[in-house]
Amino acid sequence: MSSRYPTEKAYGVTVGRTAEALRVVGNEVEICSPKTSDLSVDFLGNQIRKFPKGFVSKLLLKYSDRSRNCNVIWQVYFGLRVGLRYRKQDVYLCFRDTYSALLSNLCNIRSMHILELHHFPNGTKKRILQFLATRKNFRLVFISERSE
Repeated sequence: MSSRYPTEKAYGVTVGRTAEALRVVGNEVEICSPKTSDLSVDFLGNQIRKFPKGFVSKLLLKYSDRSRNCNVIWQVYFGLRVGLRYRKQDVYLCFRDTYSALLSNLCNIRSMHILELHHFPNGTKKRILQFLATRKNFRLVFISERSE
């Protein structure tokens, strides 16, 4: 998750509950999140890996809320780092943003990549999803109240 976690916002609750459900059925779960707090366990008992760390991460994360371009660069960087971190492991990697999922998928062919979307993509994100749909190690989960 390339955004702040844990959080009381809807995306944080969704991620926490999904991780909890996976844990309950016997999976080992780790939530990767930028280092924005000192917590290592969330409100549901899920393990949090504060990742990635370092000067570049701090700089990109600092400006990602202020600039759309900086936010995209942060998502690309986060996806690349997560993909490289888990490239030698056969794991499920779940994402909530298209750019992180793309970069992680390109540098990690062993893991299954799952992208959760809540809005219909357009433009660049639509083209990225068309590319990812051709990959064997990619699945899309779409959650919406509307049926379009």
